[in-house]
Amino acid sequence: MIHLTITGQYMACPIWATDSLDNEYSTFSVLMGEREIFHLNIPVTDSASHEPDGFTYLKLPGDLFVNEEPASKSVKSQKTLLVMLSPQEGEAIDSDRIMAYLNHIHFVDSPKWEEQPEDELHYHAPYGFLNDPNGFTYQNGQWILYHQHNPMDRQWQNMSWGSSYSTDGLHYHFRGDVLLPDRSGSSFSGCSLLNERGLLGLPKDAILFFYTYAGRNPLIHEGKKHKGDVHFTQRLAYSLDGGETLLPYPAFELAEYTRENRDPKILWHEASKSYIMVLFLEANAFAILRSTDLLHWEKTQEFSYPPMWECPDLFCLKRGEEEVWAFTSADGFYYLGSFDGREFHEIQEMQSLFDTKGVSPYASQTAFGTDGRIVQISWLRTENHGELWNGLMSIPREFTLGGEEGSYYIKQEFIRESSSFTKEIDGRTVISDRLARESLDAEGRILHVDQSF
Repeated sequence: MIHLTITGQYMACPIWATDSLDNEYSTFSVLMGEREIFHLNIPVTDSASHEPDGFTYLKLPGDLFVNEEPASKSVKSQKTLLVMLSPQEGEAIDSDRIMAYLNHIHFVDSPKWEEQPEDELHYHAPYGFLNDPNGFTYQNGQWILYHQHNPMDRQWQNMSWGSSYSTDGLHYHFRGDVLLPDRSGSSFSGCSLLNERGLLGLPKDAILFFYTYAGRNPLIHEGKKHKGDVHFTQRLAYSLDGGETLLPYPAFELAEYTRENRDPKILWHEASKSYIMVLFLEANAFAILRSTDLLHWEKTQEFSYPPMWECPDLFCLKRGEEEVWAFTSADGFYYLGSFDGREFHEIQEMQSLFDTKGVSPYASQTAFGTDGRIVQISWLRTENHGELWNGLMSIPREFTLGGEEGSYYIKQEFIRESSSFTKEIDGRTVISDRLARESLDAEGRILHVDQSF
């Protein structure tokens, strides 16, 4: 353990571009007195004795910088953090490696992550492991995108929400991590919506975040091997500064229906004047819930759609007088059907958005607040060896209703903002950069993603 004097608003922690799955892990705890500031799980390898390949920037809570001293003194120079690395059960990490890691830690007032070049169209975090898109929202001419993120390593771990924004829907700018793990658990996938009706005692311009809290007792984020110790509840946070800072809303917690229930996605249903939540339950089962106040939820339907799994979404496709609802899952399978504000009923056989022979898109989510446009983004499960980061986001796609009555499908097109980057090749619409190539067939039925071009 070491004591570090705070000299900046961000704690910079070392990270290395390693693909090893055999790392020895330690619990990284940062405390001020009895208050725990960070509680994460990190690998401490032989690399710790070498210069880091980069740094993760953890933003310290703003209340640490409240000036309680005379103005002539620097408050942050008066405060000290206790930083500890504790090997987990069964691990025996050399103390020299632990101290080498701790000695790389320092503070900065501004994070020093690199922006992606303009010719990179597939968003990735500047460091760490990226997966499911979360909280995809359009507000005041800006796209806001969160995603599952492990800021401490290139592997799945420490599920937090990474935060980014875009002014063109295509080039996203990382702005740090929110909803970091605590001693009791971590934050899994969820959604966001604008508080347009001024509910919850919050202003109409507040952004609301419904997400799954993965609580473990007594173990936390040690990895998927401890999945049996996880209990999932749905939680709520909100932002009053455009999504940069997320604050807990402790008056809301949706208790578990099953041990696995997670991935809430919420929409406003105008006909029934209610909010609708679709929720994954377990195996291939899902639920639909209804609320008028965003606090009290009534389960109105439960159903099973094998082989659908995780990250459900529900949205309406309109074409003239035609109105068809779509229910999708993480793997791109979907049903088209009807929805009356309480129950969804399919009218056709299951279809798929993706060709899974290439890179498999996953955990797709449509955006809230797009004024009738149905825009979806997906996590691309790519291999990015030798980089500080792992995982990409797809090019967002816009959905319309394809086909004719009795034989509908979701028609996909890359968002209109990307038109200057697309090409027509052999009857397919193609968009690519150095990271990945995506293509849509002529009808827009199937997306194919490739890294081997």
